Amino acid sequence: MSARKATPGIETRHRKGCPGARADGRCCKPTYQAHVFDARAGRRIRRTFTTKTAAKLWRQDAVTALRQGDTAAIAPTGQTVGAALDALIGGMRDGTVLDRSGRRYRPATIRSYHEAIRKYLVPKLGHLRLGEVRRSDVQALVDALHAQGLTGSTVRNKLDPLRVVYRRALQDDVVTRNPAERLRLPAYDTKPRQVAGLERVGGLLDALPPGERAAWSTAFYAGLRVSELRALRWRHVDFDAGVIRVEAGWDDEEGEQGTKTTAGTRTIPLVGRLRADLARHKLATGRDTGDLCFGRTTDTAFVRTTLRSRALRAWQAAKLDPLTPHEARHCCASYLAAAGLTPKEAQTAMGHADIRTTMNIYAKAVPGWESGAVAKLDAYYGETAASDTAL
Repeated sequence: MSARKATPGIETRHRKGCPGARADGRCCKPTYQAHVFDARAGRRIRRTFTTKTAAKLWRQDAVTALRQGDTAAIAPTGQTVGAALDALIGGMRDGTVLDRSGRRYRPATIRSYHEAIRKYLVPKLGHLRLGEVRRSDVQALVDALHAQGLTGSTVRNKLDPLRVVYRRALQDDVVTRNPAERLRLPAYDTKPRQVAGLERVGGLLDALPPGERAAWSTAFYAGLRVSELRALRWRHVDFDAGVIRVEAGWDDEEGEQGTKTTAGTRTIPLVGRLRADLARHKLATGRDTGDLCFGRTTDTAFVRTTLRSRALRAWQAAKLDPLTPHEARHCCASYLAAAGLTPKEAQTAMGHADIRTTMNIYAKAVPGWESGAVAKLDAYYGETAASDTAL
């Protein structure tokens, strides 16, 4: 095999019998072998790449790692991205791979990761070895996904499995860089969420069939996620203490399971209208204690699309602008803030792990806030003017 030195520390390697680059430009497709010398171990470390750029980048990192005494960081690995992603899904399923908080991944998250891996990541990057992937490779994937019409948040979600793989590979000294970092990502284009005033919400609830009213009332006034509504049992509703205890969620495939996060397990105040709607619903259904509050049966959760479709029919018949279950949750967060609860109290009631999620994303100004603000501002300006006059 012939070898021709291209740049210091990198050799261009041609196939046997290839005469090298000829005048007519024809040649085999060469590979590029980068090497560094580990003086402490008295050995030369070599690695072969399909492109000269990848070889140069590896050698730069390898030289830095050797100076820092970190030879493990440049140990070659033959594992492909596809194999690493498969191992990730397997570890998520058997519980050997945990999320950042040290908890097992939820079944819905595993399904989402598996779909992203199968449809987007493996077709583009699966054949490459972990250490060969460049940031430009991942950037090209990002650009392609955005060109297909995927939103900024969706593109980020599709990259999540790759980010997890490289985060773990860096921790295990399998690679020296994370090509999924510092990418040019499309802007977040979050959907605008409506927040309705209490009068409008009251009208929406009144227009619903009696059997649907309590579930939506719980969404608007307690802020439960749909998965939490599906898993809510009557033992979680404490009329005497005036609280709802959220302890579980419901997955389409796994059934009843833990809450989305540790913060999701929480206690929520049971306010006036909600208390009345729940009491009527309990009496009408005849269910008790361990039975599901809103299930198709006492132990089978309602279908999430049914909750929405029945409400839409009722609201369309009443000529009312509809809201989604998630918008109902946004309404609840906004009511908590408007009522004067502290940010920490609102965060706890909503079950958010990060208070910024509650205050920056969910809690919004309730329509008509300006009227209340006028009275507050007039009182402030009047007190200030009186104080200035006295001075």
